[in-house]
Amino acid sequence: MLIDYKQQIEHLKEIRKGSIKEGSKYGLPEVDEYIRFKPSNFNVILGHANVGKTTVALYLMLVQAQKNDIKWLVFSSENESHSVIRKLI
Repeated sequence: MLIDYKQQIEHLKEIRKGSIKEGSKYGLPEVDEYIRFKPSNFNVILGHANVGKTTVALYLMLVQAQKNDIKWLVFSSENESHSVIRKLI
């Protein structure tokens, strides 16, 4: 895929000026520095087994639901429903 270099530079200038809307913050400076929520984006969380991927994803979803009234659909084929609910509680 070829890119239009001038268009990319202009986009970077817009980001620098603050013209591009940022994603929703979580309210935690340590997290906000690295990740923001943007609707219609697709994110993948990868890692070894039993390192907390589900717990982190559910936590970030819960914070966004509380702060920004966002509703989520959770499909978790490896976890029972009661296990996911328990983690959210």
